[in-house]
Amino acid sequence: MVERRETGKVYALKYISKAQVIKMDAVRNILRERQILETLDHAFVANMRFAFQDDEYMYMCMDLMMGGDLRFHTNRKSFGEDVVRFWIAEMSSAINHLHSLGIVHRDIKPDNVLLDANGHAHLTDFNIGCKLTEEKPVLTSQSGTVAYMAPEVFKGAGYGTSVDWWAMGVVFYECIYGHRPFQTESITDLKMAICNQTIEYPAKENISRECISLIRENRASAWELGVV
Repeated sequence: MVERRETGKVYALKYISKAQVIKMDAVRNILRERQILETLDHAFVANMRFAFQDDEYMYMCMDLMMGGDLRFHTNRKSFGEDVVRFWIAEMSSAINHLHSLGIVHRDIKPDNVLLDANGHAHLTDFNIGCKLTEEKPVLTSQSGTVAYMAPEVFKGAGYGTSVDWWAMGVVFYECIYGHRPFQTESITDLKMAICNQTIEYPAKENISRECISLIRENRASAWELGVV
């Protein structure tokens, strides 16, 4: 944590070794992440407030999130439908904002959702995010975390913002059921399951039919998910 002397406001400091970035051939990703963050200022995004660098490191001052990531919490306890729908609505608001700017996150998962001190959800980690343009209206690379990737990522015809809504559907499912919809023993089998397997939605005590219906709508619009 760092404190801005003039205001006393506290931020999270993200620092990145330039040498390590070069070694990992990740310069383009880091620069792209900073460019994306410079365009964002949203209530449910972990926003970048300042950025600077020295000879060895790049620094980003981010909104401070004291509540840990969503994975930390879902691994330790289950949450009721009302709490999960609250988080999904907030994340959907953030995703809708990204898409209005032509930005695809491409790695939405519980690890990349941070909770603030009051329990509100904020999207973070835009390292593989990408901005769609007239010259590049679709994306083709298989970037992200396989378990949360949409079928079109693997089919090679290109994809756009819909992949973020698919990933949100997987996160929603995982928060409600305590596991992801596809359980396989290998990455190859997982990709096949995502592309071909029918998702099961077992009845569960204290989970409404409306909630299960919303999870089914993995391609749901921002409006549908944002009003739950």
